[in-house]
Amino acid sequence: MNKKGVHLIVELHGCSPNFLANCSLIRKTMLEAAKLVSGNILSDDFVIVGPGISGTVVITESHLSIHTWPEDGYASVDIYTCSKEGDPIKALELIVNTLKPTKIYSLKIMRGLPSGFLLQKLAEKSQDGILTFEVAQV
Repeated sequence: MNKKGVHLIVELHGCSPNFLANCSLIRKTMLEAAKLVSGNILSDDFVIVGPGISGTVVITESHLSIHTWPEDGYASVDIYTCSKEGDPIKALELIVNTLKPTKIYSLKIMRGLPSGFLLQKLAEKSQDGILTFEVAQV
């Protein structure tokens, strides 16, 4: 499969409002996640918007973003990379292990395929407390 990139679109529900309102924690987590995807961080910007946070990390190979709603215990996360070296799933695991959501909904999109894109659902499975993902075609 000759893909150009992998894009994870993630919904995190049931997160601690204290975590979601902590700008320094969110920034640190997203920068660490970006290093798991790519060692080439170009810039980052995190701002407090009302009670929540909006942030992006721009990497040579694309970007990571997060938007939080502490009042709802909810965060939306995008991880998009064209890197052949990094692992977006490990980046997602880091974010999940930090924010500790009770529910995760996520999609994996293979981008840049000659036939369009390939959409896969990543289903969370808990096995002995370890976060793993099972891929199912959508």
